[in-house]
Amino acid sequence: MPVSEIHHVAVVVADLERSVTFYRDGLGYRQGAGLTLDGDDLRDALRLPAGTTGRSVFLRGPSRQAMIELLEWEAPFARPRTETSGPGAPGFYMLSFAVPADEIDELRERLVALGGRSYGPPQPVLIGGTASVVMCLVEDPDGNLLEFVATPA
Repeated sequence: MPVSEIHHVAVVVADLERSVTFYRDGLGYRQGAGLTLDGDDLRDALRLPAGTTGRSVFLRGPSRQAMIELLEWEAPFARPRTETSGPGAPGFYMLSFAVPADEIDELRERLVALGGRSYGPPQPVLIGGTASVVMCLVEDPDGNLLEFVATPA
């Protein structure tokens, strides 16, 4: 039996408030529950070191199906981003979003104004020799990569 759709994606951030502003105001996502992450049962379930605490906020997109959970860990678990992250490293690479073609430029500009880093303007890309899309990449303030893809109508 197949499992359901993705419930949420958890993204670790260095500054929760800054990241909530970036995703909420930049993507137009709605801010949901904010949680304090503490307690031995939660630490055991998530395999966290003893004494780890944190905070998180859930953000929901227009479809109301999948959410983004932004997590800010506090000591002793918090640690800086390493050189092992990126497209060649195992694990999370990017979040990809479908956007209307006529909104992709404005979205990129808005995200840059909120502290994102753009890799250039949206550009047409031929995928697999057959599918043509327009796409751009933006890093959030913590360096997490976001991809925006506009497909032909």
